[in-house]
Amino acid sequence: MKKICSLFDNIFNQISNFRFFEWGVIKICLIVLGILVGTYFYKFFLENIKIVWTIFLIFFAFSIYFVFVKKYSNNKNSIERK
Repeated sequence: MKKICSLFDNIFNQISNFRFFEWGVIKICLIVLGILVGTYFYKFFLENIKIVWTIFLIFFAFSIYFVFVKKYSNNKNSIERK
């Protein structure tokens, strides 16, 4: 168990030091993976397109919240503390 925790600590430390280019490589890799999965399972996704759109919209709403609402309220609290 200790080795697993150590492994995850190392991974998180590496990720926290990523630069813009490295994040871009990871995002391109994930986009290509999504294209591959969509290519192989296109019939499944077409049959369940409403579920796919619903999942997308839920996570998109969370993303908007994390970027604008939560970040703004964190900045507001840090300004009030000063």
